[in-house]
Amino acid sequence: MVKFMLKTKLRVAVAEDDNSTRKYIKDLLSKIDNVELIGDVANGNELIELVKNTDPDILFVDIEMPEIDGRTAVSRVIELGHNPYIIFLTGHNEFALDAFELSAIDYIVKPVRMSRLLKTFKKIYDLQEKSQQQMAEIKNILTSRDKIFIKTGSSVTFIDVDSIIMIERKNNKSIILTQDNKYETTENLMSLKNKLDFPQFFQSHKSFIVNLKHISQINPIGNRAYEIRFQQSPNTALISRLNAKTIFSLLNIPYNS
Repeated sequence: MVKFMLKTKLRVAVAEDDNSTRKYIKDLLSKIDNVELIGDVANGNELIELVKNTDPDILFVDIEMPEIDGRTAVSRVIELGHNPYIIFLTGHNEFALDAFELSAIDYIVKPVRMSRLLKTFKKIYDLQEKSQQQMAEIKNILTSRDKIFIKTGSSVTFIDVDSIIMIERKNNKSIILTQDNKYETTENLMSLKNKLDFPQFFQSHKSFIVNLKHISQINPIGNRAYEIRFQQSPNTALISRLNAKTIFSLLNIPYNS
């Protein structure tokens, strides 16, 4: 067994019209760790059907095949929405430019050798590494600490954290009020509170989360209840007596119960 470890297990298909060459390539692939051979075919039509049914990660494709040649078959596979790694096989160098125009990641001149095949898989390994790094960077940007994301219907909406004034739970929806807009989501307050892991956000009441940076006043409204007013909004939020007492204590202000 050749000890070459890909990042993930990859499903591979081979399209080669010469039976002995196809068998030889399959034998080489069987010696590479984390490679699963899911099918092999002898012409372009069979390749298209195989991809439709199995959606492989990698295609090894002979350029010169009967019925439909390898380049045409790969073009149709891409048109169908599949995006496997493409490696073309041929006995001639003259097709190299055409191969790379079809976004092939490699081009191997037959006879295929294990050393050459391993170079191809090293290239795939490097592409996987780069893709994973890019995905991690995208995730970091999308989930950075200066914004949160919420589900709004069938969409995902990103909201700048500093713009959030308050969140109110009402009629089985959470209403997020910002300086410029208002958003509704079915996410509950606990879910939103977990996303808002910032010291300025405070659950003032069972139905309200407020941004302390936007508070302008805490006013009594009768029956020992209090409300919060904000600098840039006429909306108000409730604050429980216990939480009001806590804030007053932090500010060294007497609390009149």
